[in-house]
Amino acid sequence: MTAASPCMGHGRKPVRTAGSRRARATALRAAVWLSIVLTLGALGSPASSPTNSHPAGPGVAAGVVVANQPILTLVPSPESGNAPLSVNVTVAVSGGIAPYNLSLCFGTNDHTSPAPNCGVGASGWNGTTELVFSHDYTTPGNFSVTGVVTDSRGSGVGSTALIVVTDRSVLAATADERTSGGAAPLSVTFNESVAGGTPPITLQWTYGDGTSGSELPGVPVVHVYETPGSFEPLLAVTDGAGHRTTQVLPRITVSAPGHAGGEVGSGALPGWPAIVGAFAIAAFTAGAVAVVVQHRRWRREGNELVAQLGSRRAPPATTRAKP
Repeated sequence: MTAASPCMGHGRKPVRTAGSRRARATALRAAVWLSIVLTLGALGSPASSPTNSHPAGPGVAAGVVVANQPILTLVPSPESGNAPLSVNVTVAVSGGIAPYNLSLCFGTNDHTSPAPNCGVGASGWNGTTELVFSHDYTTPGNFSVTGVVTDSRGSGVGSTALIVVTDRSVLAATADERTSGGAAPLSVTFNESVAGGTPPITLQWTYGDGTSGSELPGVPVVHVYETPGSFEPLLAVTDGAGHRTTQVLPRITVSAPGHAGGEVGSGALPGWPAIVGAFAIAAFTAGAVAVVVQHRRWRREGNELVAQLGSRRAPPATTRAKP
């Protein structure tokens, strides 16, 4: 039979010597240092550091992350304006690896029809200089300019800019009057301002008193209202393409000659200055009459008083006998 080990059997505990304890401590320290080294290596690994990486572009295998992908910038000038509008688009690229291939497309207003100017661009572009492309827009609308650039690795990126083209044929007009009321005959000056439209521009003034006139744009118009009443002027503007717009001006009130306000025959009362003046004249006249009456009364009473005093002071009359 094999002899039993002194460390086993009969419920005995293993015996730990000083050498075994030193070995265990050394192994523990080694494990701790190995853990620290592995942790520091993982933190400093390039695979875990942030990079400018993007999905692969054309020509790059799927699942491959490409760092330092190109960035495309499109800057249109001007970004908006009236048709016809000529636009210059400045193209710049950064990042990636030169040379680059650029494709530019000037889209349509509905963004679905084939673009009239698509596929322009450059190949073998070094990217150090900006490229400028021009396009003319003849109709109003909102247009997208789209560009796509790929570098020497086949990594590609796109960019889009918006151009707004407005309709210059939109006709607009404003009008004003210098006088809003007064006594007949009343002279009123009218002014107007017209924007847009297709020449020639025609102005038609209707003054509200049964008369009208046609004038040239930009020229002040003077009209004289001969009779009292309330009149509503109107301006109608028509361009060569048949577009029409109208402007209704504030009413003009014309009173009868010699009256500051109100229409004769309309039931309007005289103005308050005339009423105050009439009361003032009446009060002055009544006061003057009262003064004259009182003065006469005082004179009559004074004469009577003088007569009474004279009769009391007169000596009695004496008669002498004749010799």
